[in-house]
Amino acid sequence: GGMSGLDLCEVVRAKWPHIRLLLTSGYADELSDSERLERLKLKLLGKPYRQSELAKAIESAKPA
Repeated sequence: GGMSGLDLCEVVRAKWPHIRLLLTSGYADELSDSERLERLKLKLLGKPYRQSELAKAIESAKPA
């Protein structure tokens, strides 16, 4: 009943737009609100993932 990771990213984007964010989840299908992800300029990395995939996702994460 609390704040989701996506909700938290939205708050962080509003307060600190220069921070780079990456969202990861084992439930990526449930979080695939593409309109909201695009608006927040967020990458969603589904679990499980390889170390190389994480490194690439971190590199491509962009601030707002």
